[in-house]
Amino acid sequence: MAKAMAANRVWKWLKRIFLVLILLLVILAIAASIPAVQTRLAQVVTDGLSEKLGQKVKVDKVYLRFLNSAELSGFYMEDMHGDTLIYLEKLDLNLKHIRLSASEFHIGKTRLVGLVYKLRRYEGQEEFDQSIILKSLFTSSGGGGAFLIKMDDVLLEESRFVFEDRSGKTIKAQHYRQLGFRLSDLEVSDQNFEIGNLQLLAASDPVDLELKVSDLKGESDHLRLDQIDVHINNSFFEGGGDLLWSEDSTKFNFPLLHLIVEPPDVYAFTDRVPMGLKTMEIRGSLSGEGELMRSDGLEIRYGRSTRIIAEGELESATSETLKYSLQMHPSRILAQDLDILRKFDLAEVPERYLQLGVIRLEANIEGDRRSLIGSLSVGSNIGSLSADIESSYEDSIDNLKYKGSVHMTEFDLGFATGYPEFKTFSADLYVDGQGITPDNFRTLAQGEVRSLDIRGVDIDTISLNGKLAYDGYQGNIVVSDPKANLGFEGSYRIGGENISFGFTADVRRIDLSAFGMFPEDSMALLSTYVQADFVGDDIESFRGTIDLSGNTMETLHDYHFVNDIHIKSFDSASTRYTYVRSDIIRAELIGQYKYKTLLPSIQTTINEYLGI
Repeated sequence: MAKAMAANRVWKWLKRIFLVLILLLVILAIAASIPAVQTRLAQVVTDGLSEKLGQKVKVDKVYLRFLNSAELSGFYMEDMHGDTLIYLEKLDLNLKHIRLSASEFHIGKTRLVGLVYKLRRYEGQEEFDQSIILKSLFTSSGGGGAFLIKMDDVLLEESRFVFEDRSGKTIKAQHYRQLGFRLSDLEVSDQNFEIGNLQLLAASDPVDLELKVSDLKGESDHLRLDQIDVHINNSFFEGGGDLLWSEDSTKFNFPLLHLIVEPPDVYAFTDRVPMGLKTMEIRGSLSGEGELMRSDGLEIRYGRSTRIIAEGELESATSETLKYSLQMHPSRILAQDLDILRKFDLAEVPERYLQLGVIRLEANIEGDRRSLIGSLSVGSNIGSLSADIESSYEDSIDNLKYKGSVHMTEFDLGFATGYPEFKTFSADLYVDGQGITPDNFRTLAQGEVRSLDIRGVDIDTISLNGKLAYDGYQGNIVVSDPKANLGFEGSYRIGGENISFGFTADVRRIDLSAFGMFPEDSMALLSTYVQADFVGDDIESFRGTIDLSGNTMETLHDYHFVNDIHIKSFDSASTRYTYVRSDIIRAELIGQYKYKTLLPSIQTTINEYLGI
């Protein structure tokens, strides 16, 4: 009986304790549903977070409605310099399903209002404050386990975004005072994330930004975009592909992209781009890793006239380390647009080449900023040129070194060399030389000149084997033309106001009337062997000696033979001396005179003698 009474008393005490525990749980549940208590609990969490991060984090109010919704207001986090990193005026979300045991959360609709996000890198810092804080957060949290968050719809309204890189390493400061986005079908886990659709709108002065993304999938180091559209004022990017990144490099692959860049939109983000650029459009495929870019086919339009179609590889950390391997399909370049190479300090372009109009270009080349190996074909209003060549330069493109075969058709040699006496030029040559300006052009030239226009006279089929320069030539020349058939060995050189000649020439036949020395409707064919050593580019400046032997002149009515002709002219004590010796004439001219006053009578005498 005593034992039964004792057991009854114990049971009564247990019932009382159990009722007290239930009452405490009810009281705690009721208390937890009170916003003030919820807010205090949230503040305890943010105080702990502030202590771990070393940055101020606080929340004004939290309200968890029973089971299915939550509201937060006044969330604030400082950056490492005491300014705002994130401020959120209000957050409303609807909870559809929660499995705490599996860390799974399914959220219906989420609405964020009044977000202020300031992304800053201060002077002297390598990283943005956000990156440093996030690293601290993940280090403090110990990594965590598996989780899954699904969000059906996320809406951001009445928000602002500020970007400032005070280190000067990226773009200009951006202040978007009107920011909003809508996101649907978000799924985030500890392994990856997926976004069905994302639309973002941002406005500032002077930038209006619109971003649309569909089927975005990502992992810790991989991002796949089914489609992305970015519009910045009048510029836009459309494409889809993959991004893969690591601590060492970034890889990307866009099988199809379309990009239009308007210069004013670029200037809104950076001062590092030179002024005076034109609209650029790019279509095609593009992939890359680190500093290397590749394309299986890319069309680039610059301005209204330049259009380049190419494939290959391009590698460049800076303009100094540029490397390329390109196949350029038939393209066209407006010569004035070559100025972009000078603006970006990629290559020097002589001023006169900017006046060439439209240049047609096709190439298969490789090299770097100062060298090129391969084949190319160029056409312009000064003719066409194709080459299989190696070229390079060190300090200036004016000192370009080159070696290989060159083919020119109706090429304006006078424009290219700066020597107006030369006109059009067609040739197939092997060259090995240096320099592209009139002052430093020097090359070994071997091959055939198909046609050459000198002072309005067109000469065909000239074989060269010698050293060619702007100011002269030394070597062999064989001319096989109806107007002239001769072999030349020697040199000429331009120095000051005169040209110096030292050569021998076997003139098998030359039509003097074709070169304007006799009337065009006459016949004056000369054969002779010449040894010459003189200066002067016309008869008035002629000083030196010319010996002609075995001379034959054929006219319409007769043949004329003169064995030897010796001509010598020199100055002494301000007096000019000219001597002519032959088996038919001996003449001396001494004094002050001009040949232009004597030539008519001399020409008349010669014409009468020859019967012309």
